Amino acid sequence: QQWADGMLVAALALSAGLYAPTAVRVGGVRPSFARSASPKLQELSPYEEWMRKRGLDVGVAAVATPPAVSTPVTPAVPAMPDLPDTTDLTGTVVPSGVKPPRRVVQKPPMREMILESSDLLSHQAIMENFVHHNPWEALQNKEFAAALDEVDVKSAYISPAERLSTVVPLDPRVRANKAVAELGASFLDRGLAKWEPPNRERGFLYFFASLEGLGGVPWRHSARLAAKRIIDKMDSRPDRDPAEIALRFIEEDLRELESDFSLWTQTTRAMLMDQPGWAGMFKRMEEHMSERPQKCLDGMCVPLPVSLIEFVAVHSILTTSSIKALAMKEGWKPESTALHTYLSRVSTKRRGERPLFGMGNDVQSLQNPSGLAHKNQNFDRFEELEAEYEKVTIRALNSAPSLAFKPVSKVRANLQFFTCFDEREESFRRYIEALADDPTDIETFGVAGFFNMAIRYKSDDMRPVEILAPEGNLPLERNKMTVRQRTRGYLERKKLLAELTLAYERASFSPIGSTVISGAMLPISAGRLLLKSVSPAATVALEDAFSSAVLPVSDTDFLPPFNTEEFASRLAQLFKNVGTTREEDFARLVTLTGHGARSVNNPYLAAYNCGACCGREGGPNARVTARAANDAPVRALLRSQHGVNIPDDTWFVGGYHDTTSDLVELYDLDRVPPTHERDLARARAILERARGQNALERCSKFFLADHVKTPEQALDHVRLRARDVAEPRPELGRATNAAVIVGRRGLTLGRFLDRRASLPSYDPFLDDDRGTNLETVLTPALLSGSAVSLEYLFSTVGGGAGTVAPMNVVGNFALQRGTSGDLLTGLSTQLTELHSPQRAMYVVDAPVARVEAVLGRNRKLSDIVRNKWVRLFVRDPLTQQIYREDRGRYLPVDTMDDTITPLPDHVPFTEHEQYCKKVKKQEDAFTVAALGLITVSALLPLFPDGIQNLDLAMLPAVLDAIDPIQAVVTTSAALLGASSVAFSRRYLHGELMYGRMQLVAAGMVLGFNLVAVAPTLEQVAIGWTLIGYCSTFLIGGFNDRPLARDNAAYAFLVYQLSDAALLAAIAFGPSSDAAVANPELAAAGLLVASALKSSQFPFSGLFLRSMEGASPNSALGYAAL
Repeated sequence: QQWADGMLVAALALSAGLYAPTAVRVGGVRPSFARSASPKLQELSPYEEWMRKRGLDVGVAAVATPPAVSTPVTPAVPAMPDLPDTTDLTGTVVPSGVKPPRRVVQKPPMREMILESSDLLSHQAIMENFVHHNPWEALQNKEFAAALDEVDVKSAYISPAERLSTVVPLDPRVRANKAVAELGASFLDRGLAKWEPPNRERGFLYFFASLEGLGGVPWRHSARLAAKRIIDKMDSRPDRDPAEIALRFIEEDLRELESDFSLWTQTTRAMLMDQPGWAGMFKRMEEHMSERPQKCLDGMCVPLPVSLIEFVAVHSILTTSSIKALAMKEGWKPESTALHTYLSRVSTKRRGERPLFGMGNDVQSLQNPSGLAHKNQNFDRFEELEAEYEKVTIRALNSAPSLAFKPVSKVRANLQFFTCFDEREESFRRYIEALADDPTDIETFGVAGFFNMAIRYKSDDMRPVEILAPEGNLPLERNKMTVRQRTRGYLERKKLLAELTLAYERASFSPIGSTVISGAMLPISAGRLLLKSVSPAATVALEDAFSSAVLPVSDTDFLPPFNTEEFASRLAQLFKNVGTTREEDFARLVTLTGHGARSVNNPYLAAYNCGACCGREGGPNARVTARAANDAPVRALLRSQHGVNIPDDTWFVGGYHDTTSDLVELYDLDRVPPTHERDLARARAILERARGQNALERCSKFFLADHVKTPEQALDHVRLRARDVAEPRPELGRATNAAVIVGRRGLTLGRFLDRRASLPSYDPFLDDDRGTNLETVLTPALLSGSAVSLEYLFSTVGGGAGTVAPMNVVGNFALQRGTSGDLLTGLSTQLTELHSPQRAMYVVDAPVARVEAVLGRNRKLSDIVRNKWVRLFVRDPLTQQIYREDRGRYLPVDTMDDTITPLPDHVPFTEHEQYCKKVKKQEDAFTVAALGLITVSALLPLFPDGIQNLDLAMLPAVLDAIDPIQAVVTTSAALLGASSVAFSRRYLHGELMYGRMQLVAAGMVLGFNLVAVAPTLEQVAIGWTLIGYCSTFLIGGFNDRPLARDNAAYAFLVYQLSDAALLAAIAFGPSSDAAVANPELAAAGLLVASALKSSQFPFSGLFLRSMEGASPNSALGYAAL
């Protein structure tokens, strides 16, 4: 009875969320700048307390408040009569005796209505093309605060399914959204699935209809009827546009859900916002054909038809079917009451915040803010953070040496380095400049990372062509850089390795092959697992040794993507922008380094890469630029037609800088003439020292790198982070970005800007009054910089995509948490946990009139600036006066404050850093405790009679009596558990529930070993039950998601059935009375108990549901133990 009571208490605690992570408030009072002056707009909004998920607070008519009791009470839902005819078009009942004004509202054009209703959807690209973007880019034509208010107003409208969820026990959206997610994952799959489902080439509507009839779930009865009609219509007229059929079904559902035509747009928008990730992906793929999945046959690949309208139809059909099924269970009579009338009992306006993903009204927070996030990462200090950074930065710029005039002549530099203007290169440039022999020895420049060379890139292997250009730029097919391998046998060996890897993967998915692999390769697999978990450095060393032994050094060349005239035109613009046009403006050796970020376990890889190269590496662009600049005919055209004079003794070297590992690669060194070998050697030495210092600075914000003290140690550490599969933070991405300073390097030279400022180079004295050069510099800087800033801002204060720990890749195009649910948008907490949320501060070193001329010609740039999506300051290069832009006015800024000395260059990170170090110490303590518990479990065979009877004098006899099988099992389990703890030390670092996850995982190992050493079934039950509890809480660890809670509850149910089977085995086992002993029943109970807990048929779905937990915990429970 006590055991049963314990099960009940645990089940109630789990369902009530008592084991949920501590609620973290990361929202606060809305800043004054974000308050709209319009009295018509609501003050209540998601931005007043950004992440405070209080749940719904909607008005429900004619439903009594349930009494306050200890168990949930579901109010009765009586059938509602039709509303009286005297109801105006907003749904408000007109008093009797008052005749309402008659106005006719026509049905809106359906296509236009759906397009309008999709205005709040994300336009985030697929994973391989992920480029930072403003989540509310569609509203950039509105003032910042007004746009957020508009989001508030539009998102305050409640969808029909959400309205029903407030008066019935279940939320109809949960199961409908899950069904849509499962269909969408199969339909949009881009090669991750092992089998391709049929009928994808006929569109999502037909794909859904062809599968829907195969099921028999009661709540989908209405959906099955709709699917049959869809099949009939589309098969009878195959040439008919599927969108027309989809629109008819959308209209039918809307007529059932909302009788007022004027509310159809709001209703459809609210339904889309119940699953915004999937809706946004369908819209994105419809608009970007290159991102769609493809159907390949006989070597020909054709993009599949992807349509937002068809998605809306499928989503509407399933949601409506779910609504009908629930409503009928609660008393709705379809023969007497229209569905929209039944739903009209609930207000359509939300008083409170919208729960993310529309997953119910009991969710306080649907994100997992990082444990390393600090108290300033919300709107409480939004204005304060911006003002503080502005003051410090402007003061630092104003104290720069006078740059009022461009010198008539200059001393030629010995070395020059061109990098991307990305803020991650700020420190790299700073350390390069610090190694100069004198002030004129070295110069650095920041440019857009594609170096004005928008190209298509074809590698030397079978990978498809990539676009290395800003998003939206589509280079012509002839502008393709085709790489050719010059090393004999390299491609053949690389192909052989790929084929062996593919064969191994296929065998691992085969029942026979996987069994053979598990047995034959056990020593290798076990050793590799231990090395990866405990000593990733040794793993990397072995991998490198194997790679160098098998593959020779790669040596490539390429075909140029442009002709001479095109090269000259693109180079001229690049060099004029940065102010290098005269012979003395060019050094003897010029190094150009594109950037990227290579890592092995990073779903946001494209976000780390170069945004100007569409989320890919910029090394090829730098290589092309260097080759073109060294070409004599190109130089001749630059001199004769563009006024750019490159000296004959200047040589350009292209390269690549990896911002994750701080690797620097230089290309085509065999082409460098002997006259420049000494210059090249010095440049390489400077790059080597600079990357070490850069890595050391970066390690100050890696809180597991507190052992790093030297540049050499720092390089080893960052190199390891890039190669460690347990590292969710290969680097911090563009976290802490805060400013974009457009101007000459002299403005910021020698300043410690803390890797927070992007530095595009621009010379105002080489430009005309129209700002021709300024436009080509400011456009990419403003578009990409504002997108980065705003995505980090909204992801930081809104949680973004949450933690990467329970993330899974969907179809090689997106991410979701757990096994099913909405697609994740925004950035993970690992990318934003150290970010200071604020809009980008722009400082442009140019006359005000020139800046205005550029903004006046480009509406998109003007909207970003005028509407306060960024904060723009203009520095007059002649007077050095700094002005603040304010809706077209330019107000002088007082830049000096003599009360503060010495003048700081940056806002210190001290407070946040101290907090993170404290968290790290707490995590260390939990790690030691977990390892101690696992060690104790490994020693259980030493205590066959219990630890209380331990006698050291008898230890030799105990060792002789140990069962070798028990010793092997407990030792192996302990090693696997310790590997999981070591892996989790890095993988779960920064999680709010880090300590609980580690201790519960150790408890699972303890339970396993208790089972292994138990002499009787009665004692087996102790460990058996402990395994179930620990597994349940690991599966439901991120239980702010309804699906995680559901899957944890399912697992708990299966475990209780398993425990019951074990109790039956105990009851009928050898220790029971002879009268009831039944060996056959006892054996059957053991078989059932073990089959259930190990996810065997018919409960094999338990394995999939366990994926809701963090990856190392799932691996420990369902792969290791």
